[in-house]
Amino acid sequence: MRTFPQSKCCVKLLTRSVYALLSIASRPTLRHIQSMQWLLNRYFLPTLTPSDNADPERIEVPPLDSLLTEYKTPMKACLRDTSLQGRNKAEVERLFKGFSAWISDVSTLYAVDLSIRGSESDITAQKLKFATRKFCERLCDKNGLVPLSKSKRTPLSAPLGHPPNQDIWAPLIQHFDQANEYFIDELLTHMLLLVNNGIIAESDPTYSKTIASWVLWMVDTMGDEAFRKDCVRDLLSGAGSEGGNSM
Repeated sequence: MRTFPQSKCCVKLLTRSVYALLSIASRPTLRHIQSMQWLLNRYFLPTLTPSDNADPERIEVPPLDSLLTEYKTPMKACLRDTSLQGRNKAEVERLFKGFSAWISDVSTLYAVDLSIRGSESDITAQKLKFATRKFCERLCDKNGLVPLSKSKRTPLSAPLGHPPNQDIWAPLIQHFDQANEYFIDELLTHMLLLVNNGIIAESDPTYSKTIASWVLWMVDTMGDEAFRKDCVRDLLSGAGSEGGNSM
């Protein structure tokens, strides 16, 4: 662990980090003591004493559960009453900006923790790709694309189809498909890793099948023929070599 060197470059980095910290802390969710403690331990202190051998996958990112839950509320309301779509449009757009801000926060955290060096374009790409991957991982957690309740997931007894909650999450996926060049690749890569994970399939088969149904939905609704073939091949391999996992 090295101490923070007194150079113009590092002072500039620290100043940027302070402004980013203030921007993050202005959010209502960071009024909680737990969130402020996270910022101190995971954001500000690493800026002062960055690790020489930091592993990007060990970076602890801020929670996303509250924002995912907040997003579902207006979407479910619109499904129950279509007349609310116009009224809730601004709220949904605000939440999209909240997700984008989360990605931006994580990308800044990545750069600070790892003290990345390189051209500005390379650094920007690394930061965004890492943050997008973490966003996709959180999105695939239970309470996101996969409902907490197993009864609301894709049934094991039914043929693989589109996910039952597609109307809630499809607008978000379509939004970030347009807004983030890495989103679809990172989301599909993570989904296919989950589908092909035998341990997950055995311990929570409805989770695996719901993720598989999202892959199928993406194959059916976006991408070209080569994209579809690659996804179908990887999706089918998730059935395993010993009779499949009920997909």
